[in-house]
Amino acid sequence: MEIAPNFTADQWRGLDLVEKEDDWQTAIDVLNDRLSARYIEPVDKLIEAEDEFKATERRFGFTILAID
Repeated sequence: MEIAPNFTADQWRGLDLVEKEDDWQTAIDVLNDRLSARYIEPVDKLIEAEDEFKATERRFGFTILAID
């Protein structure tokens, strides 16, 4: 099961955050990828979808704030 793009739960469990400093950077990168893929990118798509509308015609504001 992927917990982030191209990173599985087994890989996550295999990180050694006590002994290996490099694994901390991997964990940070995975968290960043996960947040981006699940929250930031969808919000960007919603904003982009309404980019051509006037402010009074936009309807995704509540959804964007809820995701944020």
